[in-house]
Amino acid sequence: MRKILTGAVLAAALSSALSQNAVPADSDRDGLNDTVEAALLAQFLPQFMVSPGDCSVRPAAFVSNESKPIVESENGTVYGQVFPRMGQPDQVELHYYHLWRRDCGDLGHSLDAEHVSVLVSRDRFTNWKALYWYAAAHEDTICDASQLARSSTLGAELNGPKIWISRGKHASFLSEG
Repeated sequence: MRKILTGAVLAAALSSALSQNAVPADSDRDGLNDTVEAALLAQFLPQFMVSPGDCSVRPAAFVSNESKPIVESENGTVYGQVFPRMGQPDQVELHYYHLWRRDCGDLGHSLDAEHVSVLVSRDRFTNWKALYWYAAAHEDTICDASQLARSSTLGAELNGPKIWISRGKHASFLSEG
């Protein structure tokens, strides 16, 4: 049986963005206000299915502004980033980074960084819908097993899908198989 894990850090980001009463901020100056970015990250946040026997248990929060990664807490933190698509004003990419204390494979190492991405599109009523999901699995290595799927195939057009995390290696998969 696997544990379901959702991101802790995104809830704090959403709360912070929504508490602003002034003109919506666009702190990264990408054309999307911070409130919209936080809402999208929360809406499409995947559920991470993690083996209870994993060596790292949960994704970790890391200490900011350090030259070497230092784990602050293995608290399920998932970092999010939003990228408007150039030339496509109604499409946005969302990236979810799950960082692990360590990779526990044969050539184990500290800080295991993995990610999942989704392309979302806005209709004329400003409703957002996921088009495609991407799960990185040893991306850009000889063992690359990354996957891309239509959101409709995963049943994840209006929310995040279940993402299966490989035990000890933390690669992301769109299905348990």
